[in-house]
Amino acid sequence: MKPADEPVMKPVGDADEQMKAAEAAKVAEIKARQAAEQQAADEAAAKKAAEAAAAKAAGTSVPTQTGDNPAQAKAREALANSLFNMSGDTAVTPVTPVTPAAKPGVVATPMPEPVQPIKMVIAPAPIGMAPPLPISAEKQQKLQALLAKYRMDQVTPDEYQKQRAVILAEP
Repeated sequence: MKPADEPVMKPVGDADEQMKAAEAAKVAEIKARQAAEQQAADEAAAKKAAEAAAAKAAGTSVPTQTGDNPAQAKAREALANSLFNMSGDTAVTPVTPVTPAAKPGVVATPMPEPVQPIKMVIAPAPIGMAPPLPISAEKQQKLQALLAKYRMDQVTPDEYQKQRAVILAEP
């Protein structure tokens, strides 16, 4: 190799070493984080096991929650006792479905024919005809006269609505 090439090669080697060192530092950081998470999980499991052992030694079947008041703790314990201390008298037996056995020589009866639906013919209402209003004939005449005035622009929309309300409010 030429002496002129050595300085060029040296920085490249230094860069490779720096990259390897950075990668090693990242790997070490990841391993440390994983170890800390595992240690925290182990400590939580040990704490839970210790609480369960203390609850068992105290005679309770379920450890109480930290935020429980005495009534909640008593209710939680009663529920746990009813769940865990069930008597053997209430054994559950599996249910097997019963299927009728086919007997040789028996022929199934055919299904009866369906009943024909009754066809009802309802005469359609004539086009343009509205059903009768639930008001008296006198009111209908007054409303028709008012509507005719409105259509011929003899009454403003506000006047029409006010007069219509008065007519409908009459006994």
